[in-house]
Amino acid sequence: MSSFANILGSKLFTFLVGKLKQPVVVHSAAFAELSGPMYRLINGHMLEANENTAHIQNINLHDFNRVAELAYSGNYTAPSTGEPSELDEYDEDESDQESPTSENLLEYLSLIPVKAYGALWRRATQVSISVTPAQYFELASNTLCDASQLDTTNYKPSWSGCQTPVLLGHARLYAFASKYLIDPLKPMAFTKLARTLENMYLFRPTLTSVMKLASFVYDNDFVPDREGDRIDPIRRLVVSYVVMHYKHFKDFEGHRDLMEEDCEYADDVLEHVGRYLDPESQFDPTYRFEMAKNHVASWL
Repeated sequence: MSSFANILGSKLFTFLVGKLKQPVVVHSAAFAELSGPMYRLINGHMLEANENTAHIQNINLHDFNRVAELAYSGNYTAPSTGEPSELDEYDEDESDQESPTSENLLEYLSLIPVKAYGALWRRATQVSISVTPAQYFELASNTLCDASQLDTTNYKPSWSGCQTPVLLGHARLYAFASKYLIDPLKPMAFTKLARTLENMYLFRPTLTSVMKLASFVYDNDFVPDREGDRIDPIRRLVVSYVVMHYKHFKDFEGHRDLMEEDCEYADDVLEHVGRYLDPESQFDPTYRFEMAKNHVASWL
């Protein structure tokens, strides 16, 4: 990695971000080191390199700023609950957007040490769907809710309906990293998404958020389709989370609609459920995860 002095001394490069082509000026050395495609875009023989300007589509300004943060610092701040959920939900004046609340459960996610990403990502890329329960559900098992019931008694308004921007923010960065082959960003976005799911309470609004996440990862050109018994890590993460909490999702209209609309999602869910119910499979219905705060995540 270039020294900070070399980065500051490198030429300036302008990215025109999203549909509105909002200009973001960066130091070329910081972005050129993210990946081969980024290097060629900035220093190659293409028109963008000659003009020191490139239009980056399919990403919004908030997400691109996180890519820039990664390029300069090696990490990025987690999306906030007050951000738009979709790429085209930006108003010219964002001053009236709701700011994150101090009660937000996800505030600590931006502080995950970089060294924690490696092992979790390696397990995710190596695990197939024919593994032990502990291995298979490890990334999605640490939820802070009792899977036997939705805990409405401890419900806080600050948790309701606000997780979609956070989940989709990490997922969009994962997809962006897949498109531009940004090796540092892909496992980082995956890990932060996994940590978000692990610490998310399940209520009706968060069920909706998870289904919006599922819809995104199954309808994105840069998340590859399944090959044999292996599916992309982010799809496996989402499906394993849904199956582990299937008693909540099975009759939820968002899940049922996606099962009807997306054959690949339906196939993955049904195969996972089938393996779970098969008495000869390795999935043990009595297997339980003891979690923090005296909550238990159970696959019953």
